[in-house]
Amino acid sequence: MLTSSENWLPSGSNGLKSLFEGFQLQGKYFRNRVWVPPMCQYAAPQGAPTAWHERHYATLAISSGCVVVEATAISSVGRVTPEDLVLDDVSLLPAHQRLVDGIRRAGAVPGIQLCHAGRKGSRSSPWRGDLSLSVKEGGWPILGPSAIAFGENYAVPGEMTLGDIQQTIRQFVESAQLAERAGYEVIEVHGGHGRLVHSLLSPISNLRTDSYGGSFENRCLYAVELARTLRSALRADTILAFRLSCVDWVNNGIALEDSVQLSRLLGIEGVALIDCSSGGIVSPILKKTHPGYQVQFSNAIKVGAGIATAAVGEIFTIELSESILESAQADVIMMGRRSLIDPTYLMRCAALAGYWDLVPLPYRRAMERLLRAEIQLVPEL
Repeated sequence: MLTSSENWLPSGSNGLKSLFEGFQLQGKYFRNRVWVPPMCQYAAPQGAPTAWHERHYATLAISSGCVVVEATAISSVGRVTPEDLVLDDVSLLPAHQRLVDGIRRAGAVPGIQLCHAGRKGSRSSPWRGDLSLSVKEGGWPILGPSAIAFGENYAVPGEMTLGDIQQTIRQFVESAQLAERAGYEVIEVHGGHGRLVHSLLSPISNLRTDSYGGSFENRCLYAVELARTLRSALRADTILAFRLSCVDWVNNGIALEDSVQLSRLLGIEGVALIDCSSGGIVSPILKKTHPGYQVQFSNAIKVGAGIATAAVGEIFTIELSESILESAQADVIMMGRRSLIDPTYLMRCAALAGYWDLVPLPYRRAMERLLRAEIQLVPEL
């Protein structure tokens, strides 16, 4: 039986002003700076959100400032696995609208990450072995900037033509406009982790000799054109964000100064937020990590590019989150795996810090009793 709050509450949760107070980004209000990042579920065999997604995202939205729905493919051939979400047709809108409604009812701003898998596509899900799928096995032909496989046991992609490049930009726009119709207010382009946008940015995967390859400026052209086209096609109040792999963690790959310069270019095109991740351009990459190891990237881009940033990656505690914000190294904290394994963590922290508006009314009696740590019988109403 609980006799104190020490076993269920984090320490040092008082005075979390930077974390829990509301803020505005491009004129849009968020009730706090703790967001749920996109995390693939591989649970959509028909491409549409299911009852699992509705429960999952509505739960994660409790107490969060924004929930960004997992990487959603802009076309069926833009998927990583056959179980990825897709948003390429109006028939998928009702299911996405239910996700949006659940997130918004819980008080968070609904967002979505759009992506094209590029040379990482046509794979089985992680719990089915993460294996390359042939067309006979339900896979599909994959594309990349150059005919270079992502890693051992990955298929070699077909090199994209200029027509392919322009087609994917159109598909991003069409998917983003569908996302707006579904009610998503934040649209993030997945420009990291070895997927199509990242593979065009990195010299490791892009050996093209046309206007989309070679120099740093040329390798940035796709991302810049994509941002410009999306921004002109979306409503002014829709926030456009990019996730970047800020460094490749391999020799001669993308370096942090490259990502600072790219972020500056994206900001000029109307991108409001850079979600700062890293790695994923080849498989495998062996990198020793630690809590907050990617915060250096959000800080460098925030300072060097003059754009809002999100810190992500092994940020497991509210104390680390607050320290990142207090030191102005990021504007938003993306807390992913902690949200999955402990969905009430943020709500408990908010209660301890006195932000009761972030605790749903049906949960408040339980929270109040645990805060008092009284051993008494509370009658049911």
